[in-house]
Amino acid sequence: MRNNILIIESSNKKIDLLKNLIYREFSRKKTIIHTSIDIESSLNVVENYYIDLIIINLSLNSEKILETLIKINNLTSDRQFKIPLLIYNGLKDKHIIKKSFELGAIDYFFDKLESEDISYLFSLKIKNSLKICNYNNNLIKENNQNKKQLKLANILQKSLMINKKVLPSIEVFGRYIPSTEIGGDSYDAIDTDGKTWFMIADVMGHGASAAMVSFMVKALFNQLANIHKTPKTLLNEINRTYYKMFENKSDIIFSIFVGTIYKNKLTYSSAGHPYPIFYNSQDKTTYFLDNNNILIGIVPHSNFSQKSQMISKGDIIYLYTDGLYEQIPEMRDINLINNYIKLNHKLLINSPDIFTNNIIKEFTNNEEIEDDIAILALKKK
Repeated sequence: MRNNILIIESSNKKIDLLKNLIYREFSRKKTIIHTSIDIESSLNVVENYYIDLIIINLSLNSEKILETLIKINNLTSDRQFKIPLLIYNGLKDKHIIKKSFELGAIDYFFDKLESEDISYLFSLKIKNSLKICNYNNNLIKENNQNKKQLKLANILQKSLMINKKVLPSIEVFGRYIPSTEIGGDSYDAIDTDGKTWFMIADVMGHGASAAMVSFMVKALFNQLANIHKTPKTLLNEINRTYYKMFENKSDIIFSIFVGTIYKNKLTYSSAGHPYPIFYNSQDKTTYFLDNNNILIGIVPHSNFSQKSQMISKGDIIYLYTDGLYEQIPEMRDINLINNYIKLNHKLLINSPDIFTNNIIKEFTNNEEIEDDIAILALKKK
């Protein structure tokens, strides 16, 4: 990588001195020095090259150069870091000094460059300034690479989340909103030999680590649903597998609700997940599917309990993660979700998508969300 350095100086003697200081620290192959004897031409250099460091004699015309530095900052506003500035000047004007540092100066010299001590110190400052610039540039590259990877992961994660699906016994509607590019919530619904399995999970934390665990949870669920007969035995195996995999090396735990629908029987088990809401289409009532068990990943063995009840055509199970109701302090109550469903059950029946849009707006107030939100609605056929 070549260093691009711009020197703004009218004296050829000082330009030669600065070049010698620079080449003392960096080889000519790795360094390109641009010189500008006037302020206007310096703008052209900045427009056409990625400048890593600017060395300026502020004595030329301090006020005009400060104006130029503002223009340079505007020209390079898309850069995440300002171009570092090394300034030398015989004037000890506090206003100019303060403004220089605001515009990106990392050092300010008053003495003559011809001084041996100052020349030595100045060459070290040039070296350190370029180190900082190169470090910042590497950070930018890594950040951009991470953004690309996160964007790809976001596309992948969203593609794995159901928006709408029809299974033999149910209609499935899903919505997922991560608080960052990727998050730790997941849900799924599958059919195995005439039995419908469904789950929703919430991994503690945000970002890549939570997302990786959520991928693993979903994969485990899909694999184990073909082996186990009941939600509680599936949760026992998920907990055993997850705990053994990390052996106390991870502090990431998660909640999960798992259920099955076989003919007209609903069976479910929960590992610390917020209670889903059941809408009974016959008497138009709503209530929580409560079931209390420990979160996944806390202890190596846990004997999960489960519950069963009847489910009929038109009944709806509404599942969600805590990101839905923890956004606004006064809305942190799952009873409010139950009340909202009671008041708006007709919209939920006729248009689950619109209902879900509305409930998200109601409980987040259209603010930027701080926690992932996952919603899964299941309607019995």
